[in-house]
Amino acid sequence: MKAKYIRALLIDGNPGNVRLIRDVLAEAKRVRVSLECVDRLSVGLKCLAKGKIDLVLLNLYLSDSQGLDTVTSIKAEFPQIPMLILTVAEDEALAVKAVLRGAQDYLVKEQINSGLLLRSMRYAFERKQTENELYRVNRLFRMVSECNRILVHTTDEMDLLHNLCRIIVEIGGYHFAWVGFVKHDKDKTVSPIAHSGHEDGCLKTLSINWANKKSGFRATGKAVRIGKPCLSKDTITDNNYQPWCAETGERSYVASIALPLIAGGRVFGTLNIYATSTSAFDTGETKLLTELAYNLAYGIMALRTGSKCQRAEKELEKNFHKLRRISDETVNALASTFEKRDPYTAGHQKRVVQLATAIAKEMGLSEEQVEGIRVAGTLHDIGKIHVPAEILTKPSQLNDTEFNFIKTHPQVGYEILKEIEFAWPIAKIVLCHHERMNGSGYPFGLSGEKILLEARIIAVADVIEAISSHRPYRPALGINKALTEISQNMSTLYDPVAAGAALELFNSKEFRFSR
Repeated sequence: MKAKYIRALLIDGNPGNVRLIRDVLAEAKRVRVSLECVDRLSVGLKCLAKGKIDLVLLNLYLSDSQGLDTVTSIKAEFPQIPMLILTVAEDEALAVKAVLRGAQDYLVKEQINSGLLLRSMRYAFERKQTENELYRVNRLFRMVSECNRILVHTTDEMDLLHNLCRIIVEIGGYHFAWVGFVKHDKDKTVSPIAHSGHEDGCLKTLSINWANKKSGFRATGKAVRIGKPCLSKDTITDNNYQPWCAETGERSYVASIALPLIAGGRVFGTLNIYATSTSAFDTGETKLLTELAYNLAYGIMALRTGSKCQRAEKELEKNFHKLRRISDETVNALASTFEKRDPYTAGHQKRVVQLATAIAKEMGLSEEQVEGIRVAGTLHDIGKIHVPAEILTKPSQLNDTEFNFIKTHPQVGYEILKEIEFAWPIAKIVLCHHERMNGSGYPFGLSGEKILLEARIIAVADVIEAISSHRPYRPALGINKALTEISQNMSTLYDPVAAGAALELFNSKEFRFSR
């Protein structure tokens, strides 16, 4: 998502800093910025609570908060809003710690100009949007995985419905979820059977039916009539929701989706989910939820018929794997988007995958292990989403402070990926790909076989690609230099079997990176 307009909040009690930022932003041309300024953290938190801020510019020294506590306070209440730290040169180390606490970037006051400030603001905003999207995908996948698990193993229908609604709210992060069954009475009602979340008496207050009249034109009624998912992006402005607008507004139900439960070609119920944001229920999300509703309907019928439970389990397991593939594809697409945005990583991950999978095959690993290495290699640098773009593209050698930023990317990658239930330990592989055999690597200084084999293989491929390819601060050093590094440090830094396989590929089997 490219930022064309940013609503920024400056929290800074220094009038000179405020003037500087206002003057610099006044020179902006390509990106429009709406700047609101406050001088205390307490006032800033109230502004953020209104929900109309895209980014925070923050001085760590305020009259009512000091240092890292300021970052912690904002992060705790508003984790989705990116922060840029304003600092002076002598406090750069503190700014680094602030970024490690969750800020997106920092700017040294003495170096600020319009180009740098706007570029940093735009990158921070875009990185946070991409990071939020990754977390959203992770959350959805965990929700669907857990729902499928209980669908396979639950033996009581009411337990199934209540637990599924609970998982949708607690893991999926939705505001409210309920399941209703269709009645064929004179009023054509939809009877709520189970719910979880912020219901607050809503189901008793609202008249829910599927009749072909005004009161039945909400998403639930329409989903029953047409047998397809029905979505309202904004229940406040949706004319079909006007009779219930006050009720939904009071409970913060902003967007809703109704998913039909179908068996034998007939709709017998609906799964209804409500969110607090108009951005909920995009195409990918709707596809996942539609699959979930299909599985729920199948599971309910299997429980009722008993004899079909075995078939249902096989069907649910099949859909579970299909949903996992959908999630994997989404994560990989996001990784690709990040790679294309930052020239430093352009093509790097793909070339690492080429070599790492070739090494794995040369070592005689199974197809399943090779596939795990392919996935981990594709995602191994995803943690660099947290590294300021100014550092990734710096045309000179990094200083210690900047290198410390780079060294955070395995841990950040692990945090992003750890909740996704891959068939392989992808998050742990990403976490360990900069560890070294003698314990000199990072982030934990692991050694020998304490480092996952897949991570040791990716480490060799990563080093060869990095040395042989161009970097912003130097020209490509060539493949011979890379192979010399691997040869001289076999066993000391690099797994000897993986290193030997790499040398064999280049020296005897004419392996070359495809560009």
